[in-house]
Amino acid sequence: MVAVIYMLNEIINQWSIFLNQATDGNQMISGSITLGLMGILSFLARDIPHKMWEFLKRSVTTSMTLNSGYNDDIHEAFLEGKESPQRFLSYLNR
Repeated sequence: MVAVIYMLNEIINQWSIFLNQATDGNQMISGSITLGLMGILSFLARDIPHKMWEFLKRSVTTSMTLNSGYNDDIHEAFLEGKESPQRFLSYLNR
């Protein structure tokens, strides 16, 4: 973790030196460039929390779909599965 912080600090220092040299020390121009780049990075990273949540949700939860359009017995067996799981499991093992 300390190495990552050191690396980020080094990147920020190098960026600052580059901007000072490229803009001849003009703080207005270097601030505008930095603000624009931060806006672009924020825009590109906006989906990261949503993608992390979707990954976590897919990893932790389980879903099951019952297609009982042609056979209502499996649906009834599922509803009664709380009381007798063997009946529902017998449909799954067919």
